[in-house]
Amino acid sequence: MAKPAELSEHRVAGLGLSPETTAALNEIQRELSDAYRDRFIELASALNRQAAALERVQRTLEILVEHVAPSRRGDVPPMLRVADASEAPDLASAVAVADPIGMGFTLSQSDIARALNLAAPDVSILARALKLPEDERCAVVVRKGARSDTVNYNARAPEFLRDRILSVDAKTLDDTARKVLLRVRRKLKGR
Repeated sequence: MAKPAELSEHRVAGLGLSPETTAALNEIQRELSDAYRDRFIELASALNRQAAALERVQRTLEILVEHVAPSRRGDVPPMLRVADASEAPDLASAVAVADPIGMGFTLSQSDIARALNLAAPDVSILARALKLPEDERCAVVVRKGARSDTVNYNARAPEFLRDRILSVDAKTLDDTARKVLLRVRRKLKGR
């Protein structure tokens, strides 16, 4: 199936306009596409923030219960813990880590895949290979799991991943990641 940008360029080319006009129309289409992508990310972020409001209230209640009943200390979400006697409690950092959604970390890998117009499995492989979940500038682990962690990303994550895809040395990756990287690079450069 043809992409909207390809269809648009094909239709514009068929109008018989001058090369300068055709180039200008194609550039306008690319700018609109980028603007739609950015608005999509903002919309997804807003919807996730709204959906998470109840979850944040629940987490706050769990913290209150922990302070009232210290025997339930292990029930506190892994992103927040009570400081030990040897540590200085830092409420500001605890709140920042305890509320990733409130800080704008609302995107999933599938949101990033849609924003970049890539397949979700490709984004999953490349995010892991390029260590995107470990980059505190655009990702935060919201829940530790037995086999895998749940990671939320902020609105900068799609561009961070795109930049890494285009700049990383493919030789540093394993065979599977390298194949996906080269295929995705061709796709991104083709836009």
